[in-house]
Amino acid sequence: MGPIDALNHFVNFFAPALFVAGALWGVARLLPRKAGKKKAPRAWLPFVVNAAVGSAALVAGLLLFGRDGKMASYGLLVVCCALSQWLVSGEWKR
Repeated sequence: MGPIDALNHFVNFFAPALFVAGALWGVARLLPRKAGKKKAPRAWLPFVVNAAVGSAALVAGLLLFGRDGKMASYGLLVVCCALSQWLVSGEWKR
């Protein structure tokens, strides 16, 4: 495997985490905020946190199952990103 092929595999391994993080970031920006909320997190912070958490979930799935592409890994990705989005948004403080 050459360096271009290795880079392609590396990028495609983390692409689902980046896509889910971007989708959550986009949808969260469209939702209305509470009027009494003091300060919203920086615009890039939820994307970065969700991408990091999602990447960690995919690596955990790879280590647990020994291969990439298991639906359980993708389910873990979605659950972990949803949990981190909830924590970053501050909705748990209600």
